[in-house]
Amino acid sequence: MGIRQVMGRDFAAFDRTDSPAVAIVNETLVRQYLSDGDPIGKRLHVNAGQTPDRLDYEVVGVVGDIKLSALDTEVRPTVYVPHTQLAMGVMTFVARTTMDPLSLVRGVGDEVHAVDPQLPLAGVQTMDQVVDSTLARPRIVTVLLATFAVMALALAAVGVYGVMAYSVAQRTQEIGVRMALGATPESLFELILGQALRLVGVGVVAGLAVAAAVTRVLSTMLYETTPLDPATFAVTAIVLTVVATLASFIPARRGTRITPVEALRAE
Repeated sequence: MGIRQVMGRDFAAFDRTDSPAVAIVNETLVRQYLSDGDPIGKRLHVNAGQTPDRLDYEVVGVVGDIKLSALDTEVRPTVYVPHTQLAMGVMTFVARTTMDPLSLVRGVGDEVHAVDPQLPLAGVQTMDQVVDSTLARPRIVTVLLATFAVMALALAAVGVYGVMAYSVAQRTQEIGVRMALGATPESLFELILGQALRLVGVGVVAGLAVAAAVTRVLSTMLYETTPLDPATFAVTAIVLTVVATLASFIPARRGTRITPVEALRAE
């Protein structure tokens, strides 16, 4: 499986039923239960299988932590024992190859049946399929959330544009008077856009505060990412600000083209 060997040894051919019972543990078990000194050589009481005379196992190795069932589960203390010392009725056989794994199904099945013709071979999957099956639900939820987020962003952009366009239309007389008194198009553009961006800034800050408060709801669907990831919040704030700025740009530019004559006509 390519699990990292931390210390001690791996299982060997001489680890059989007529030799001392041995076990390999992961780093989490060592931290929680065997942290007082070298774990190699210590003994564990393992309650498993149908062999009550083999409950006392000597630790001969320590390996790195791995996710046993899914990426969103916590790493638990784990004990590995050789099949030659603790046989199980149901096993998972794993084969590593540089070829297409599914092309070896028939050959592996023949080898298994050569050991025992009555052994069934079922549930054949590639490791990619195994990992994908654990990610199916989070992936669907993520796609749905991303879809709704894009829709919300589009609606927000349309809303900002509509509010700004209405605001400029309502301020036609004010803009005309400003221009009649010598205001330049550039200063009017900065005035309108600046007011819009101040409102956008307040909205972004409020939105980030609310997101930070409820983000732990999604913590179970995150992998190697903290719920309060600074980079994610920073990118989100930048994207929202850019979209709002673009949505405000056209109404602000349109406001600079209002002439005093148009302002009088609006009145």
